[in-house]
Amino acid sequence: MRIYTVGWPRSGNQHLGVLLAGALGDQLPGFTVPRSRGGRTPDAECPAVCQTHCRAWHEPRTPFIYGNNTLAWPSLRDDERVVWIVRDPRNTAVSAWQMRRQSRDCPPDYALLAYLADYLTNANNPNAPMCDWRGFTEGWRTAYGRDPRVVRTSHEALMADREGELRRLLRALGLAEDDERIRESVKRETGRTRPAYDGSGEMVEAGRPEEWRAHFGTEEAWMLECHCGSLMRRLGYGRELQWQALTERA
Repeated sequence: MRIYTVGWPRSGNQHLGVLLAGALGDQLPGFTVPRSRGGRTPDAECPAVCQTHCRAWHEPRTPFIYGNNTLAWPSLRDDERVVWIVRDPRNTAVSAWQMRRQSRDCPPDYALLAYLADYLTNANNPNAPMCDWRGFTEGWRTAYGRDPRVVRTSHEALMADREGELRRLLRALGLAEDDERIRESVKRETGRTRPAYDGSGEMVEAGRPEEWRAHFGTEEAWMLECHCGSLMRRLGYGRELQWQALTERA
């Protein structure tokens, strides 16, 4: 069996892939915990989780967990499974904006409102140029929403209860649950820290469910609401009173 993790950029599919790899143990032999994240990885160093389009680079001889941020997906074979992770687009936008602000060519006063105009048309993501969050998410809902080979989770569910969500995903994939491996996988990943994009210390998965509240004003909220408000609510996002107040004032 091959397992792929799929998600729009900044949705947590790398983190999810590493958690799954640790929880699976020897159920999928032949992989290692990734030594690098992002970009193309040479075959000789192919890790358990590769970020973006790695299926186009090579066809592995052994089962691997992959990460992929692309909408274009060939027909799934019977021995392939996809774990699709969804995240609140308000938080993916904030996360991507904070990352963009760290680039050398980004002006120090680069505002979220200015970034959103590009982000919503995917101008700042060369790894997945064919769509924006709405197109990516609606495309996956339409193409694979009822496919039993595709299991959906969310960044919010994973952050709320990593162990519980891993168990649910393993059951949905038809794989055995090993409580000790699950606990160790979660402990290993959540024990790693790195500087967050805003300069504070933060867990490796980075991203709080309500992160958007500190950054969205009326204009930002209205721009995102016009772009994907109805789809957000179908997925359970954008129902908060604060969000409704922001969009009503616009």
